[in-house]
Amino acid sequence: MAFPEHVANVVLADALDRMSQRWQVASELTGQFREDSDLRVDILVEPSSGTPIVIQNEYASARATLQDDVVGRLGKTLVSDGTVISEVVGLRSPDALKSCRSVEQAEHSILNQEFEYALYRLLLADSGDDRVSTTTQRTPLDSKNFFKGPITSFAEFLLNVGADGDTLQASLVELDSGVQESSAILNAIVESNAQLKSELAKLLRQTLPDKDMTQGLTIAATVVINAMLIQQMLAANYSNVLSLAQMKDRGSLHLAGLVQQWQEISKINSWPIYSMAVRVLEAIQDRCAAAKFIHRLFETAQNLINLGIADTHDLCGVVFQRFMTERKHLASFYTRPESASLLAHLAVPDLDWSDSKVYRNFKFADYACGTGALIHGVYRRISHLHEFARGAPQELHAHVMQENITAADIVPAAVQLTSTLLSSQFPNETYESARVVVPDYGLVDGGKRVCLGSLELLAEEEQFSTLFPNPGDGKLIGPKGEGELTYQLTVSTGSQDLVIMNPPYTRSMSDWIDGAHGTWKPFNALGNTADTQRRMRARERQLTAKVACYNGYQSMPSAFCGVADRMLKDGGTFAFVLPMTSLQGVSWRKFRAMLAERYNEIMVINISAGKATECAWSADTALAEVLIIATKNGSKDEKLGTSPRAALVSLMSRPLNNMLAAEYAQAIRATTRKQPIRALEDGPYGGTPLIVGGELVGELLSVPVSEKSWHTLGIRDFSLAQFAHQLALGKLWFPRNKTPHSARLSIELIKNFATVGYADNNIANNQTAAYQRIDLTDDPNFPMVWKNVSGRQRLLIFNPDQEGRVKNGREDLAFRIWERRSNSLVAREVSFASQSLISGYASEPVIGGRAWPNVQLDNSAQEKAFVLWGNSTLGLISYWYNSSRQQVKRGMVTVTDIGQLPWLDVSTLSPTQLNAVEVLFDELKTKRFEPVGKACDDETRKELDRRLLVEVLGLPQKVLPAIERLRRKWCAEPSVAPA
Repeated sequence: MAFPEHVANVVLADALDRMSQRWQVASELTGQFREDSDLRVDILVEPSSGTPIVIQNEYASARATLQDDVVGRLGKTLVSDGTVISEVVGLRSPDALKSCRSVEQAEHSILNQEFEYALYRLLLADSGDDRVSTTTQRTPLDSKNFFKGPITSFAEFLLNVGADGDTLQASLVELDSGVQESSAILNAIVESNAQLKSELAKLLRQTLPDKDMTQGLTIAATVVINAMLIQQMLAANYSNVLSLAQMKDRGSLHLAGLVQQWQEISKINSWPIYSMAVRVLEAIQDRCAAAKFIHRLFETAQNLINLGIADTHDLCGVVFQRFMTERKHLASFYTRPESASLLAHLAVPDLDWSDSKVYRNFKFADYACGTGALIHGVYRRISHLHEFARGAPQELHAHVMQENITAADIVPAAVQLTSTLLSSQFPNETYESARVVVPDYGLVDGGKRVCLGSLELLAEEEQFSTLFPNPGDGKLIGPKGEGELTYQLTVSTGSQDLVIMNPPYTRSMSDWIDGAHGTWKPFNALGNTADTQRRMRARERQLTAKVACYNGYQSMPSAFCGVADRMLKDGGTFAFVLPMTSLQGVSWRKFRAMLAERYNEIMVINISAGKATECAWSADTALAEVLIIATKNGSKDEKLGTSPRAALVSLMSRPLNNMLAAEYAQAIRATTRKQPIRALEDGPYGGTPLIVGGELVGELLSVPVSEKSWHTLGIRDFSLAQFAHQLALGKLWFPRNKTPHSARLSIELIKNFATVGYADNNIANNQTAAYQRIDLTDDPNFPMVWKNVSGRQRLLIFNPDQEGRVKNGREDLAFRIWERRSNSLVAREVSFASQSLISGYASEPVIGGRAWPNVQLDNSAQEKAFVLWGNSTLGLISYWYNSSRQQVKRGMVTVTDIGQLPWLDVSTLSPTQLNAVEVLFDELKTKRFEPVGKACDDETRKELDRRLLVEVLGLPQKVLPAIERLRRKWCAEPSVAPA
């Protein structure tokens, strides 16, 4: 006899109930709905705060009644509290449970089986005339598809279901409105009160020129509303903490009353949060304006309370994470919540999280924490894993905060929000101290020395001082109070199990914008003078002198990578958000070498989308970014093999929310473990599909790791990468073909058969260049093709657009450059949506230029063959694959990179072939080429392919259909296809 479904519901409910103290779970309930008391609820999850979750369950092999059961409960009203059920979870239990012969056997089986689950949401829409229409939204979308995972993944799914999208969006709108309007009140005071402006600037550690005033005031308002919401949560658990409504009823909701209440709270906990909020209020001298300011934020807090935001600490954390991702509130890049969740889930290692010793000893850090999204994501993940394994993470909250978590940022307001998020994980638990700190930055010790915040961890000393500044009286503030102290935070080298960061991307270069001459971009903040910045730059050089991955161009992010490498223990996890250029750019070569030499189990996640903002993991940036997770090696003899590899994950899009991020992470882990994933060298079979909820969301590919550029980044269809890899070896291995074509091409690196011209900074782009660049004359001495003008460069032949005049004293260099003149050109930067040509032929020999460096060959016929190959479909794909694509729909190469491009070795062409090239070039030189992204519809390009490959290179006609398919496939790539 099969194990009854209703008994399985009871066993499942009991298992879920034991997995978390955040909810109570019951099963087989009737009488729950006002509309129909006989309607049964299979499982009801009631969070300690938040919306109840109804679960309807059936066996996987049961007849398809689940959707009807789920939809029948959407929109029903709970008798207990009047909640309208807007979300119901559909669950399919494994048929293996059917064969269980006892409850004990079923309890054991549940822990070793995979479940299928989906979320159904009721969407409300205004139909006019006071009518409301409803629709049902299912995730996954297709009714045949489900998410799949063990009971722990299902529990994580349920925790994420509670933060429903409608409440989040309404909360964000309310927060934004309240902060903007309350900051406007402050602005009215600041305009006539220079002292308030000065006080706020000191408090926020920011210079506040008029153009940045709104930003600074919104930060101040955010700090206060944050404190109000934390107060609301604490009021439910501490008798001496009043709620905002209680304060209003007692007439104490004013400046003095709030200050007094928050000082009381500080005695319990959360000094970093409330010390700053108190300072903001005390800085407002105008009592009338202060009353208006407090009243407006009280309205905001009450509206959020009505939405449930202040009663659900997880939801509160999510909202603040999302709210603070907007740069108008804090001037930096911040990690999106869903990005932080994905990275945290992938970065937390597989340990025995049921062991309290493992949990108690796990140390993790973020030395550029921003508002805390990443560090909170890790804490949330490990506390859930420990709790799901029947641990009690809330009992260890004080220990984790005091000993295990290290978070630092130079912006006090950001650190305050980090403290909020970490405290909100267990808001009723207190702690004596915390390692969430604002490190010294700028002048210290009365100007005797300078500090660079967390970069001081690169010093030989294994300790750095951290301060919470109190600008009012010069005292230093510790984690629970203030006094005459210096709070020393000791951090030992090689002490961390996990370092997770989204570091600042600022380059270490002179600033020249808005009269900032003589200053340095990374240090031109927080009121540092030009002299202080010069000293900080010198300190940076001193600290990074022995950092293996540091480069002077991408100074800040590479230095923070060095910090992580230094602080990680052997076997520790490196988890970073970095610009895509970190794995492609020349300046990042040392970082890639460090990964190859010191790390294994490397995983990289990128997004292959058609818009720049869609390829970023951070908020409000158009830079394509990657997530990098890697395990630090032990001693060198423990390295795994001589050729390390990485699992590259290319997602079609960013997960929309934390719920999907967790499912993506689970699918990625499962896919990399259960089978060997496809490799770059396998041939054009494509990557290993990544399936989430029955839907294809991306591909995985195994790629070699070295200091060389990772060309496979940003590609959605990995069969194109595999084709390009084989093409560089001279093989024509087309998708759909089991083996390579018998014909081979002579493909070589350009530097092996040609001479690349000089870079533009040698020609005419700086003070030491050989030429002064001037407008073109009728008979130029040293012509150039300097500019990239897509609309005028549609034909194979280019006319010069600039010329050079030799500078005094630079004659030798000028004539060395002139000796490399040629007609053939290669684009340094290509916009695939607008530019027609990858290579061009100058109407007379030129010395290259900024946009079009020249490539010199033995004769004009070879140069024409060079240009024709570059504009063929195979040439386009090769250039696209081997260029840096950190900007979406744009490929870039340096002059050095040009020599490294695989290209048809035109020096091997016979005289007969070169004669055919001359004929073909002459016939095509007057024909217009479409932008390369439209190559699949370009008749000129198709003619070039056919005649070059068949008539000149002698390939059989039967390759042309394969070329046609390849062309269509390439034009469909998000990085190529026109917008």
